[in-house]
Amino acid sequence: MALAEGESTGSGVGGGGSTGSRIDSPEGVITALQKIADWMLTVFMVLAVIFILLAAFKYLTSKGGDGVKDAHKMILYAVVAVAVAILAPGIVNLVEAFLK
Repeated sequence: MALAEGESTGSGVGGGGSTGSRIDSPEGVITALQKIADWMLTVFMVLAVIFILLAAFKYLTSKGGDGVKDAHKMILYAVVAVAVAILAPGIVNLVEAFLK
């Protein structure tokens, strides 16, 4: 089936097939990067909370020894996830500055 003029196949970024989601200009790249950064912020923050809760549980149930070391590592990974999430919007701003 052939597409009429102006019809979309629905394969644009975001899946909706809307023309506003295409990456055909520097502004489109910036918009896509901002969406990715927003998702990264959400995902990494959720993962950080989960890791902190798991680390706290492991710390409380470890009875000392290697469990405490593992809990400290998990908390460190959670802090790294938070740092990446906080830096993600800054990376988008950096790319935006280079494109302008």
